[in-house]
Amino acid sequence: MKNFIDKIIISFFILTFLFSSVNYSQELIKLSADSISGRVYYPNTNQKFTNKDNIDFSLKDYNDTQWEILDTRFLPENSADWNGVGWFRFYFDIDSSLVNKNIALFIYNTGKIKMYLNGEFYLSTNKMDRIPKLLRFTKSGMNIIAVKFENPDWITLNDAGHWAGFRLVISEFEYGISLAVDQINKVIIERLIFVIPALILSLIHLLIFLFDRRTKQNLYYVGFLLFFAFYIYILFNSYLSTSQISLVFFGRLAPFTLNFLLLMGSLTIFAIFNHKSKNSKWYVLAAFILGISGFIMPGKIIIYYFSYAFISIVSAEAGRIMFRKDASSRGVSNIIRIGFLIFSFSGIYQMILSFDLVGPLFGTYNVFLYGVLVFLLSMSIALAKEFVENKLSLEKQLVQVRELSQKTLEQELEAKELENQKKILELENKRKTKELEEARELQLSMLPQKLPQFENLDIATYLTTAAEVGGDYYDFLQTDDGSLLIAVGDATGHGMKAGIMVSIVKGLLKSVSSINSIPDFFNRSTAVIKEMNLGNLFMSLSILKIKNGNVTASFAGMPPLYHYNSEKRKVEQIVLKGMPLGAYNNFPYETRSFSLKQDDVLLIISDGIVELFNEKKKMFDYERVAEVLNRNHDKSPKEIISSFEQEIKKWLNGKLQDDDITMLVVKSI
Repeated sequence: MKNFIDKIIISFFILTFLFSSVNYSQELIKLSADSISGRVYYPNTNQKFTNKDNIDFSLKDYNDTQWEILDTRFLPENSADWNGVGWFRFYFDIDSSLVNKNIALFIYNTGKIKMYLNGEFYLSTNKMDRIPKLLRFTKSGMNIIAVKFENPDWITLNDAGHWAGFRLVISEFEYGISLAVDQINKVIIERLIFVIPALILSLIHLLIFLFDRRTKQNLYYVGFLLFFAFYIYILFNSYLSTSQISLVFFGRLAPFTLNFLLLMGSLTIFAIFNHKSKNSKWYVLAAFILGISGFIMPGKIIIYYFSYAFISIVSAEAGRIMFRKDASSRGVSNIIRIGFLIFSFSGIYQMILSFDLVGPLFGTYNVFLYGVLVFLLSMSIALAKEFVENKLSLEKQLVQVRELSQKTLEQELEAKELENQKKILELENKRKTKELEEARELQLSMLPQKLPQFENLDIATYLTTAAEVGGDYYDFLQTDDGSLLIAVGDATGHGMKAGIMVSIVKGLLKSVSSINSIPDFFNRSTAVIKEMNLGNLFMSLSILKIKNGNVTASFAGMPPLYHYNSEKRKVEQIVLKGMPLGAYNNFPYETRSFSLKQDDVLLIISDGIVELFNEKKKMFDYERVAEVLNRNHDKSPKEIISSFEQEIKKWLNGKLQDDDITMLVVKSI
C-alpha cells in the first residue's frame, strides 16, 4: 500500500512507475540509441540477487547462476531474507550506437549504492538524487553492472508502506538532464503558486480578526490557510527530499494536517452561515484521533478509510449548511458555493484517483490541491464581501441604476448590430456556398476519369466529400519503366485553398516520366511548394510504386498502409512517418518494400475514415479499418469498398461526415 501522501495525491509521475507491475524473471536489457531516444527507459526491476557480501560479486565473469531473482525496489509485499546488505547484477546488451556515448542514469535510491561496470568501480551514492548520473559503455555487446546495496532502515521503510530498495532508469543524457530540471522547476513553481497566496491571505484575515474579534470565521479561515500551506510543504518536500526516512516522517504528519485542513474549512463555513454546530467538538476530537493514528500507524488502509469517512461527513455537513433554504439571506454570495462545489468534486475525484479507479484530470495528479486553491480564493472573496457589504449597499444601488440605463442603451445598439450582422452573414453564406461548390467541382475534375488496367491487379477507388471540401485526392501514373504509381493525398485546409494545393501536386506528379526514389520526389515537391510562398498550405501524400509484384511505399504525413498478407492470413499495418509536403526541406522520408502475392490486398486511405466520429463522439479508428478489411479480404476491390460503405453508414447513423473520405483498394489476382 502506498504511503498516505501517495494515496491522497499521486503528484509525481516519477514515483508512479516505481510501483509498476512485477515480473519475476530476469531479462537481458537491450539498449540502443533508438531505444532511449527522446524517452525514458525502465529496465526490468527483477534481477539476480544474493544477500551475501563479497567483492568478487562485482567481477564480470563471476558465476551467479545460483542467485535468486528479486525486485530491486524491495516492495513491502516482497519479503527478502537479508540483513540490509546485498548484491544485484544487471546484464546489458549494448548496441554499437551507444558505445562511448553519454547516457543519463537516474538512481532512485533509499540506501547506499556502490556500482561496478564490467568489474571496475564506477560510482557510489547514498542519496535519492533527482539529477541523473553520467553512464558510458566503452564496448558493445554484453556489459554487466554489479550493485552492492545497503539499507539498514529497510524494515522501517517497508512497515511504513514504502519500497526500501532502488531502481535504475535510463535516458539520453541531454534529455535526462532537461527532464530532471523541468521536474524540479515544476515542483518549485507549484509550491510557490499554492503556498504564497495561502500565506498572504492568512496574514490579511488574521489582521481582520484582530481588528474585529467577533469575526470568528476569519480565525478559522486563518487555520485553514496555515494547515493548507503546511500540507503543501509536506507534499512537495516528499519530492525534493533526498532521504526516504524524512519522507516517512512527513508522511506520518500528512493525516493530521489533512484532517485539520478539512475541519478548519468546515468550521469557517459554519461561522460564515452563523451555524452553531453541536458536533464541532466531536469533529475536532475525531480529526485529532485520526491524525495521531496516522502518525503512529503509517500506511494502514483502515486509517485511509476512516479519514475518507471523516472528510466526507464533515464536508457533507458543511454543504448542508451552505445550501439550505435560508442560506441566501445571510449575506454570502454564490462564489463560495461554487468554490465549495469545485472543492468537493476535487476531493471526491482525488479519493477515487488514489485507488487507481480513474486517471489524472487534465494531466495532473494534484486535483485536490487545485480544488482547495479555488475554495480558499472563493472564501476570501466571500469574507471580504461580508466585511464591506453594509458600506457598499448604497453604492450598489446607484451602480444598478446606471447599469440599467447602460444596458438599455447597449440593447438598442446590439439590436442594430445584430441586424447588420445578419445581413453580412447571409451574404457570406452565399459566397461560401458558391466557393465550396466550385472547390468540389475542381477537386472531382482532377481525379482520374478511368482506372488503369494493369496485369494481375484489380483496382477500385472511393472518394466522397464532406459538406466543406477537405482536399482529398488520388491519382495513377504508368511510368516509362513499366511501373504503376499510385498516389493518395490530403491537402490541409478546406475549400478552394485545398484545391490549389491538390492541383500543384497533381502537376508535379504528371511532370515526371518516372520516379526512381519516392523520398527524392517528396523533397523536390517540397522545394517547389516552398518557393510559391503559400503560407500554411501543406499536402499529405502516400505513393506506392508497383512493378512485377514488388511494392515500394513511402508516406508524407499519411495514415498507415493496410496490407492483407494472404500467406499469414492477417492484416498488417505499415506505418511510415513523415512530414507533409511543403513543411521541411530535405526531410528523411522512410520507405518500405515488400512482395505482393496472389490474393494479397492493399488498402490506402486518407485520415477521413479513421477520424470519423459517430453520435457518441467515438472515432472509427485504425483497428476498425483493419477488422473490416480482414473480414472482406476474399472479395473483389469493389465489394471491399462496398463493405466499407455499409460500415461507414452504420457508424454515422445519419450523422454528416466531417471530412473527405478516400479509399483505394488494390488486389493481386
